[in-house]
Amino acid sequence: MTKEDLRERLTAFAVRIIKMVDTLPTSIAGNAIARQIVRSGTSPSANYRQDDYFHKSTDES
Repeated sequence: MTKEDLRERLTAFAVRIIKMVDTLPTSIAGNAIARQIVRSGTSPSANYRQDDYFHKSTDES
């Protein structure tokens, strides 16, 4: 799997998470759960981008 493949898969996963959260009931509990799911479901993509940026910036030095 290339870096681009992984980036695309992580982005697609984050999009699926956000779409799934839209189907949750609108209630105090539903909103609390939705926020946590969005944070945990989108963080792998953000972490990958941050790590990739860090490695690119240190490779240039």
